[in-house]
Amino acid sequence: MKPLEAADAAVFFGRGAPIVEAIDILRGLRIGAPPRLIAILGASGAGKSSFLRAGLLPRLRRDDTQFIPLPVIRPERAALTGETGFVNALTAALNVRERADVRSATEAGAAALRPFLAERAEAALAQRAIGDETESPPAFVVAIDQAEELFHTAGRRESEVLLTLLADLANNDKPPIIVIFAIRSDSYELLQDAKALDGLRQIAFSLGPMPRGAYQELIEGPARRVEEANGKLVIEPALTQRLLMDIEAGAGDALPLLAFTLEQLYLDHHQTGQLRLADYEKFGGINGAINAAVTRAFARADADPRIPSDRKTRETLLRRAFVPWLAGIDPDSRTPRRNLASRSEIPRESVPLIDLLVEERLLSADTRPNRDPATCGEPFQSIIEPIHEALLRQWDLLDGWLKEDFDLLRSLDGLRRAAHDWNANARDKSWLAHQGQRLSEAEALNARADIAAKLDAADRCYLVECRAREDAVRSETERQRAVTERNQALVAAEKLRNDFVNHVSYELRTPLTNIIGFTQLLAAGGVGPLNPKQLEYAGFITNSSHALLAIIDDILDLASIDAGALELRLETVNVAEAMKAAAAGVQDRLDEAATEMRMVMTDGVGAFRADGRRVRQVLFNLLSNAINYSEPGQTVTLAAMRRGAEIVFKVSDRGRGIPPDMIDRVFNRFETFPNGSRHRGPGLGLSIVKAMVELHKGRVLIDTAPNEGTTVTCIFPIDPAALASGADEPGRAAQAKPQSAR
Repeated sequence: MKPLEAADAAVFFGRGAPIVEAIDILRGLRIGAPPRLIAILGASGAGKSSFLRAGLLPRLRRDDTQFIPLPVIRPERAALTGETGFVNALTAALNVRERADVRSATEAGAAALRPFLAERAEAALAQRAIGDETESPPAFVVAIDQAEELFHTAGRRESEVLLTLLADLANNDKPPIIVIFAIRSDSYELLQDAKALDGLRQIAFSLGPMPRGAYQELIEGPARRVEEANGKLVIEPALTQRLLMDIEAGAGDALPLLAFTLEQLYLDHHQTGQLRLADYEKFGGINGAINAAVTRAFARADADPRIPSDRKTRETLLRRAFVPWLAGIDPDSRTPRRNLASRSEIPRESVPLIDLLVEERLLSADTRPNRDPATCGEPFQSIIEPIHEALLRQWDLLDGWLKEDFDLLRSLDGLRRAAHDWNANARDKSWLAHQGQRLSEAEALNARADIAAKLDAADRCYLVECRAREDAVRSETERQRAVTERNQALVAAEKLRNDFVNHVSYELRTPLTNIIGFTQLLAAGGVGPLNPKQLEYAGFITNSSHALLAIIDDILDLASIDAGALELRLETVNVAEAMKAAAAGVQDRLDEAATEMRMVMTDGVGAFRADGRRVRQVLFNLLSNAINYSEPGQTVTLAAMRRGAEIVFKVSDRGRGIPPDMIDRVFNRFETFPNGSRHRGPGLGLSIVKAMVELHKGRVLIDTAPNEGTTVTCIFPIDPAALASGADEPGRAAQAKPQSAR
């Protein structure tokens, strides 16, 4: 199932028409404008590699005045510096340059490589045949086989550098560069979306399945070539017919399975000069070829004392070698994918069985110079991989393992990709992509030691950082949830308290009114004269009852506002009269506190539209508050002015001011702050002020400082009804929070 190479071009049959079509496209690209990118697309098993290596490139090499093909690049784990990477391919094409020079130029970028390429192109022109009038230099052809490997996690960094380099080279005419990608159709989207190739035109060349009518030529053509070369190789006609029947009846992978079957038959029986149907049937047939080869390997294992005799144990050893080292799942296409592994990575106890599968040609082994700094003590390393992805589908046992571990293998590859991106971006936290269920699935890999063994130090560090971030996010989320729940509980408790107080207030108002009425009746002598002491007590009862009634009225007002049921009775309010009425209401308190009051009005303050009762209520509460916080002999100031379309009231005292820690709670209901106050009320005064002013579409400001007193400013619009409903809500909301608070 290995792809045919250039040396096999003479026996490459069945793709003549697509080869001609592809060469015509390449000739058009050569004389056209850059960029020159073409992708050969086909399903796994369509024969893309053989088409490229044994069909297309050998013909381009013969046309050396137009094309200079580089040896085929296979990305594997090192698309630039690997044994089949770009540096070695370019070194071979330049011929007169040392590998170190080519590598240095590659690292420097396209500009450093162009002089090397131009020199080689000029040399090709100088060798053209006499009479050849070709003036334009030949185009270099960079062919990348199995280009889906460019997007595997292993070696991804070199792949990104290579794609960037090729994009720069292909987008220039000095000299012309054609880049060919042979890639699986289900991976082509990755190539289209590659950042390095963004904006560069690509031609898609689809290599469809081998036509059914071509299979007979594919089977018998190589034997004829052997005969033409004076060799002897006869394919029994019955074998040809049986192969064609089995191909027709097969479910898939016909081309790679046919190649594997014919190769096995040839290697085992070419000495006789004949391939026969009987040998084919003993071999297991085309559809049983893979499982038959595994059975032969297990039979040979009986002679190796290093290999356990129990079949289940052998299967376990093979599973540990294949999953995840030699086979995995492509997370993008969600299909099985063969992996490349060094011999040292495969579990040691599994190696003897792997060697038997290599001998059965189910796996390929290759020895290459070791450029891995982690194992620099060894000059060479052995690389092993499945011979074809058809093995992953046609070997029943392996197919079952991959299906069982499908989710784990997808998670493994996704984790390694994310860790690579995180590491390549200076381990920035914004590149930590695993969280929630995805993180839990990645951490579950540790429960499978055989799969987790493929995680390196960077992968594990990435997982630790993801978990730390997840725990921090969860902790913060839980903290925020606790704060939210606490706030909701506080709101609910406040509502319950307000509902209770409102309910009790409604129930108290009627009996309290009765108490006031009967007390006044007694004081007036309506039921007989009272002595002086009784009159004094009746006065105390009346005053206290009025004070309690005022508190209840405040509570009911706030309840009405909360319910949206309190309506303003707008009228024309004379500012001077409202101030005088409020001052008269606090005269008794001024006398009791030995405090003076001063009223200040600017000229032309006039009147405004408001609920007169509520304005007087606001001023009364502010004056009462200021008096409570003033020392004997101090002065409380009530001032008013007209400012544009607003009326501004200011109430100032020279008391102790409001401590900074109390400012944010000054408008809260039932909040009281003694701080030198003579009377500790229910804590509703400023709540009422704020609610009433805002009901008028106004706002309240507070200016205070310790030991310097407090000024409360209430700003009313001249006509609140003229304001559009809610039009100034944002402004009002912004002003609702005090500058300082009592």
